[in-house]
Order: sequence, then C-alpha cells, then structure tokens
Amino acid sequence: MKTKLVVTKRNGSQEEFIYEKLVVSLLKVGIPLEHARMVARLIECRIIENGGKASTSDIARWVLSLLKNIDEEFYKKWIEAYKRDKGVDLEKELEAKLYYYTEPMITP
Repeated sequence: MKTKLVVTKRNGSQEEFIYEKLVVSLLKVGIPLEHARMVARLIECRIIENGGKASTSDIARWVLSLLKNIDEEFYKKWIEAYKRDKGVDLEKELEAKLYYYTEPMITP
C-alpha cells in the first residue's frame, strides 16, 4: 500500500501530493514532457525523504533548484508562470524566507 504524501498549502490546508498535477503545471509553462516527468518524480522522492510531507514553498524551492540545473530558461518560465498565476514573486518570497539556498539533492 502506497503512503499518501501530504502538501501543506499557504493557507494551512493540506492535500495529497499528486505527481500528475505537478507534471501538468510544468507542461503548461513549456517544459518538455520528459523533463516535467523527471522533475515531478524527483520532487515526489524528495517529499518521501522529508517524511512524506512538504509545504508548497518547499516544493517550489525544489522545483526551482532542479529547473535551474536543467535549463535556465525553464527556471525563468516557472518563475514567470508562478507570478502570473498566483501573483507571487517566487524568487523574492523565497529569498525573504531564507529558503533560497543550495542543499544536497538528487539532480538529473
């Protein structure tokens, strides 16, 4: 039986992590399917490593880190889409929360 992975949203509510939802959000900003799948799988693994729980800020930070390592343009597209869709300047928010740092992580 597969353990549910839990994501805590900005408002404090929790929902199950859905791999396909992350893949679709990456595809919507123009990231190729093979990269979107790889990033989503690595994020899923990271949540498992994190005890099965993560915040949306954690996931955003991890996605940005992976995208920056894959292709700078993917990284920029994700930030632009996040700002457009959620009204949040992700880079500034993460820096303000001191979340923007390099940490050991499986990378492509």
